[in-house]
Amino acid sequence: MLNRVIDDLERGLAVDAEILDRKGITHWLMQFSANLPIDLEHPRIGKISYRGVKFAGSVVPTFDRYVVLSVDDLVEKHVRNTEAAMESLSFDQLDETARLAADLILRRRSSLFDRAGVIKAQLLGAAGQPQTNLISRQGVNLMDPRARLVARAAELKVRGARSYGTGAYGQGPYGGGEAQVSEPVGSQGVEVRAEPPARGVSVLVSDEAHATDSTDAIPISALWNATGVGSRLQEIIDATEKNLEVLRNAAIEWDRQVRAHNNPPALVDEAPLDTQDLQVALAAIPVLRRLLQQREPDRDVVVLVHQALESAQRVANNVLSWLARFGNDIFEAAKTTFGKVIGGGLAVGALWEAARLLNIDLPTIRDVIEAALKLM
Repeated sequence: MLNRVIDDLERGLAVDAEILDRKGITHWLMQFSANLPIDLEHPRIGKISYRGVKFAGSVVPTFDRYVVLSVDDLVEKHVRNTEAAMESLSFDQLDETARLAADLILRRRSSLFDRAGVIKAQLLGAAGQPQTNLISRQGVNLMDPRARLVARAAELKVRGARSYGTGAYGQGPYGGGEAQVSEPVGSQGVEVRAEPPARGVSVLVSDEAHATDSTDAIPISALWNATGVGSRLQEIIDATEKNLEVLRNAAIEWDRQVRAHNNPPALVDEAPLDTQDLQVALAAIPVLRRLLQQREPDRDVVVLVHQALESAQRVANNVLSWLARFGNDIFEAAKTTFGKVIGGGLAVGALWEAARLLNIDLPTIRDVIEAALKLM
């Protein structure tokens, strides 16, 4: 197996899936077949209690909802565990681990739904009902493990890039390189030489953002002048960070209410936001600030920042496309499920303005990064 993260995930999934099958899914068949009472509880449903009834009518959608939420909880648990465990991986293990872990989780989810479908068909047959092995999602938005874990891998790379920018590698994706601190240099702070084993490269940086190495290469920031941006560099980056925060906060509020509410609102419209993409983009901003001051930045890190901002631009475009459905009518958009969840008209208006500005500023930033990549 690739690494301990995958080994632990496979074992944990097997144990939890067996418990859910035995105590949560097959339990329905055992109790109804023997005409015994069934008592279960789920935090997003509440208590489930049936006595002396057949598996028919309102019992069927309750079974479906219980199965879907229980399986989704299992998936969420193992995605979170994997996200945390990925911090221990080296840089070059992140993408493959994300892919393998997502495949394992999705296969296990599929097998649990298949098992529940078999149980449902047996229960319907015993109750003299038309049989089906299809489990209805009951309006539940299933989490996408692959998107979450791929985003986590990207986030850890960006965090590793931030460590690259400060000389503090710690135990993150670049491995456990130790920083060797020299004597203070003038008023610029302390120079640090970090030697990360996983990269096999020695990088000389300073704890001040404006410190650079001793080569004669041109910093990326010099390219801003060629694009006509010039002195507006910091202004554009600062505005981009604030506007990303507006979108990120709206996405978090949507996720919080939909996932935590015992009876989430009907999903009459999809949220035009991706929390993970926005988190990764926000993490990339301080890395971008440091890269702009370095004469010879790591090309891989520059590419990662560009990818993070590209994803954020797609999210901003999604917001604008979503509003276009209402003819850019903020008040109409505020009446939707998503509009109500994030706070109504004022919040939707702020969201629209942030997305509009990001759609202007992000392409400008990306153009500069792309120009820098051509010179590397």
